[in-house]
Amino acid sequence: MILSSDPPPWWSTGLQSECLSAASSGFPLEVCGFFVLEACSGRASFRPLRARASTHSFRVDPQEVVRFAYEIMDRQWTVLGSFHSHPDGTPTFSKRDRLLMDWGAWHVLGCRLNGVWEVTFARRSSCTDATD
Repeated sequence: MILSSDPPPWWSTGLQSECLSAASSGFPLEVCGFFVLEACSGRASFRPLRARASTHSFRVDPQEVVRFAYEIMDRQWTVLGSFHSHPDGTPTFSKRDRLLMDWGAWHVLGCRLNGVWEVTFARRSSCTDATD
């Protein structure tokens, strides 16, 4: 995993607003979701997942993961990356956080520092293209 201050090529202010809005709505609990490339429109969008969360972790019900996987297949989406929040402001990735990288080449971490949400980007070290 390589931390980066540079966003993925598909990143936009709209995506940032969507994921940080979800993080704010879930505050003080962690939230998670995925960025997908929609086959029909060719645009990237954010898809939050329902999860049981605390201020330091989240757990997605396996049925929710299966539902999301079928939605990806049915709609012919490509997973670009994942997102989750650290409402306590810790801007580091734990070993469990790194597992989200199995879904897509990029991960976006939203951290609440001094009452303001900021994002940090990470990508797989073997990432060679935007949709890998």
